[in-house]
Amino acid sequence: MDLEQLNSIREQLNEWINVFKANLGRSERVHWCRLYISGLILDGERKSIEPMAKRLPGGNEQAIQQFVNQSPWDHAAMQQQLAQHMAQSMGVKKGVLVLDDTSLPKKGKFSVGVARQYCGALGKIANCQSIVTWHYCEKGKEHFPILGELFLPQS
Repeated sequence: MDLEQLNSIREQLNEWINVFKANLGRSERVHWCRLYISGLILDGERKSIEPMAKRLPGGNEQAIQQFVNQSPWDHAAMQQQLAQHMAQSMGVKKGVLVLDDTSLPKKGKFSVGVARQYCGALGKIANCQSIVTWHYCEKGKEHFPILGELFLPQS
């Protein structure tokens, strides 16, 4: 997604972030959350904070880094809010929970959880991170993630 496309969905992004406003607390956190999510969905090979901040108008690397690493928002409360919002918006009735893994191939060894392990994205053993996820699925409807946890292999 490029910056023009992002601008066209700005209202939808703001509505989405408003769902979590109470859990984020201060208005500054809401602002940096919006920029961080924008950086994640914009085009660009690297999704680490420095390159994302450079791609974003008004992107401040230090402020985004502080939002991600030091803001005192409750991860569990955010997950709960996400599940409640998705259940209300989709009319959850006859779905199933699906346990899945998502692998992220990595070239280096410095990210948390990187190890030589089976990488489903590549179909072979490779350096990657593996995220274990729970999704709610209902026949004929969209599915949505409920929970995701980084798998930390024993080294």
